[in-house]
Amino acid sequence: MTSVKNIVVANTSPIIYLSAINKTDLLKKLFDEIFIPGAVKQEIISGGKDTFGFREIENEQWIKTKNIENELAKKCLLTDIDDGEAEVIVLAEELKANIIVMDDRLGERLLGSEVFMLSTHKIIDSR
Repeated sequence: MTSVKNIVVANTSPIIYLSAINKTDLLKKLFDEIFIPGAVKQEIISGGKDTFGFREIENEQWIKTKNIENELAKKCLLTDIDDGEAEVIVLAEELKANIIVMDDRLGERLLGSEVFMLSTHKIIDSR
């Protein structure tokens, strides 16, 4: 039997929220690795080294930063959502991700039905 490898793309807020309660390990337990786009990394590290999520983004090998290629798709999405969410959706499409970790309702509505959206409270409830 062949197992399906989950390709996971995460947005800023779940990483920050889980870091604030010292539970980013839940993401690691659920997924071997997660991808974040450059805009998400920038949103987190722009607050400085004392910002929730900074240490994880800089030190954890299972959190991988990948820049998007399709800037035009991002521009189209920016009319409704911010940089981080737009890049999460674009990166998910580019990587053919099957899971997106995002807390934004509008972003969720923009996702296709073939992608599963996982919010922070669902991750915490999965413990």
